[in-house]
Amino acid sequence: MTDLMVARHQIVVESARAVHRRLGKRRPLEQYEAALVGELRMHGIGIRENKNTQILFGGASVGVYLSDIIIDGEILIELKHVAGLTDSEKENFATFVKDFEYQRGYLMNFAGDDLEVETFPAE
Repeated sequence: MTDLMVARHQIVVESARAVHRRLGKRRPLEQYEAALVGELRMHGIGIRENKNTQILFGGASVGVYLSDIIIDGEILIELKHVAGLTDSEKENFATFVKDFEYQRGYLMNFAGDDLEVETFPAE
């Protein structure tokens, strides 16, 4: 991982942890997303929210993936508020990170006592 990627990784994870500490675990998902976007922008990170990406099969659209947060077109962040991340959710997210050729992906769950973060590709 390059120095820039390491720095971004630290900012992304620490920003999410700061949001979780401040908001706790019982807020609507939209509040976590808005707070994380604000926190990342305070660090000068370029954000794109809620981007629709066509899922193609054989040249035809078979669906749309709505991403939560994209950083500089290279990092995908998906936010959850569930009892715990399932293997299926992790596998699906890993597929999106790979198929759409993001350098890094973060699957974050804000519902627990501690922030749950899965990084793809795995570290």
